[in-house]
Amino acid sequence: MSKVWLFILLSLGLIIKPSDVFGQFLNKAIFFDSLSGELPYTFYNDDGKIGVIGLMQDTTTNIFPILFEDSLGNAVGLKKYKSSCSIVYPTRTNKLGFQNGIKYFIANCNPSFNKFLMYKILIDSLGDTVKTYRINNSDTNLALRTHFLPNGDMLVLGQEAREYFLQKWRGDSLLWNYTSDLNGPFTLHNIFIDSNDVIISGRIGITTNPPGSDLFFAKFNSGGQLLWDLRKDLGESENMGGLTKYNNQYVISFTKAPWGNYFNFDLKTYLGVIDLNGNWINHIQIGEEGRGRVANENLLNAGTHLLYITGEHNLDYNRRETIFYKLNDDFEIQWERRYLFEDNTKHSSNVWDARIEPDSTIKTIGVLYNGPGGQDLWYLHLDKHGCLTPGCEVNDVSVEEVFWGKDSKLSTLVVFPNPFKETLQIKSENPIVEIQVFDVFGKLVFQKSKLTNQLEVGFLHKGIYLLKLKAENGEWVSQKVVKY
Repeated sequence: MSKVWLFILLSLGLIIKPSDVFGQFLNKAIFFDSLSGELPYTFYNDDGKIGVIGLMQDTTTNIFPILFEDSLGNAVGLKKYKSSCSIVYPTRTNKLGFQNGIKYFIANCNPSFNKFLMYKILIDSLGDTVKTYRINNSDTNLALRTHFLPNGDMLVLGQEAREYFLQKWRGDSLLWNYTSDLNGPFTLHNIFIDSNDVIISGRIGITTNPPGSDLFFAKFNSGGQLLWDLRKDLGESENMGGLTKYNNQYVISFTKAPWGNYFNFDLKTYLGVIDLNGNWINHIQIGEEGRGRVANENLLNAGTHLLYITGEHNLDYNRRETIFYKLNDDFEIQWERRYLFEDNTKHSSNVWDARIEPDSTIKTIGVLYNGPGGQDLWYLHLDKHGCLTPGCEVNDVSVEEVFWGKDSKLSTLVVFPNPFKETLQIKSENPIVEIQVFDVFGKLVFQKSKLTNQLEVGFLHKGIYLLKLKAENGEWVSQKVVKY
């Protein structure tokens, strides 16, 4: 079993607590190839651990939560939930719900054609299923997105056969239910909360021939009343991506392609801008057109800029890369980072969920598509500059390309024991030629070159330190250690 693959634990100067597992994951890539065809729908924070809710593709009767628990990011607590239902899969969500001391998420059961049942799955902190039960009365409600509000209320966005619905729940009580009367095929993608209002987005009229599909938006007040909706036809087939608010406007990402040829042409990704009253302002192409380029659902407001995450499938090289863009107020690209997992069997990197943390770092999860039932899970934690390699914004302000794989020389870097008392052991396939030790305030407290595999650092005071290690090939890597 290949447990994890580690690039770098912590960038220079970040102050964290020993229990802050999220800090320890900074500048790190984790790869899991021991599961069977997993699709990581969403991730969440749970008692100092990172959790993922997803679907096992080897059999559609399995869904799973998985927890990243220890300081090295080892996968711990993988739990499979099996149902008597023929098909069951979870909704995407911003976090877990919390009811009577138990956490939960929502999943769908699809026992037969056009029949959908919504189930609540209660889990404990280890991911074990505590209880499951059905919560909806309709046999055709397909829940696509759930969003938990600060007070614990839950919004559910979904669809019937030819309608969409938006519901608000408090515990097991349905507070209100809005059902559209547009009478068309839908795919709903996003829920966004603006003060007390709710904005949703998706696409409507999905066909493989003209008229293709249109972008769709709707805004509701906190009581479930429709304030406005907007259907935007740009003359081609559109695939909706992310939704956020930036500079007092709603911004969405989407992909556009000629009618009926969505998967056969080079695709272009755009940002669309809508005012707060539902009027379409304009749309701007982002980046170049690319083979199989898609606008996924990760468009994030970083306060001073937008972070836009997309992907590009290059059929010539049979690989899919994840692309991070930093955009200014005029939606101009400030920097670009590309990430690709690559070894002799896999050449892919496709983001499913991403978010900006309070410390401005970027967390993402995604999958490698390497054949039917062969999807593998990966996790990236980048710094606020989108760097997996610390300092990439200094070395190259425009682009960082990182291809990571199990054969990387950095994958064998091990520093142990951690915590330590007197001595640190360092093992690396790529020899380390220099080491620097910094305290939590960024002060250099020790430096040495021409290292052996053993480092005597018993003279250090108890506390947290950052090791910066220079490899023989010139690379610098970092790792946090604790002296007790």
